[in-house]
Amino acid sequence: KMQNSEETLIPLVQNMLQQLEQEINQVEQASHPNVIALNKMLIDSKERAIKQADQQLQLAKTHAANKYNFTMQQIESDYTNGKDDVKEKIYARLRNQRKEFKDSLDYYQTKGLNCNELMLKEKELKIPAKKRDKKYIAAGPSMYKMSDIDARKDIQLIKQKVEQQYSNTAKEEQIKVE
Repeated sequence: KMQNSEETLIPLVQNMLQQLEQEINQVEQASHPNVIALNKMLIDSKERAIKQADQQLQLAKTHAANKYNFTMQQIESDYTNGKDDVKEKIYARLRNQRKEFKDSLDYYQTKGLNCNELMLKEKELKIPAKKRDKKYIAAGPSMYKMSDIDARKDIQLIKQKVEQQYSNTAKEEQIKVE
């Protein structure tokens, strides 16, 4: 009886060994059904992650371009305002000198000197009036500066969308595994 069980056991063990060798070969050649399914899931996950990274890169590029444009506009605005400030300081000094000159002419006239010709020349002087406000460049869409509250809301929305995408991805992968 012992030999009979050995005769049936040896082919079973050999068959199991053959199946193991076959499965090992399938894994090495990436033709095993589980390897194929898991590789597909990994590839899908990789493609989604790359797509999200590309989207984040595009957002970062757009943000950087907008920030650059805003900075360049601000630099130009500061330069123009600085130029105007310099002119205004000189004009203010000239207006003071003109007033002093006119006061001197008025004084000499009260003393009986004829200053009519000088007064006409003084009136011909064209010194621009003081500007009341500075020019600021109107911000276009790329110049829009968000309030902190709006920026936080946008960040929250982006985080929610990313979390939602990851949870959807996890659910899809869990369904595929099952």
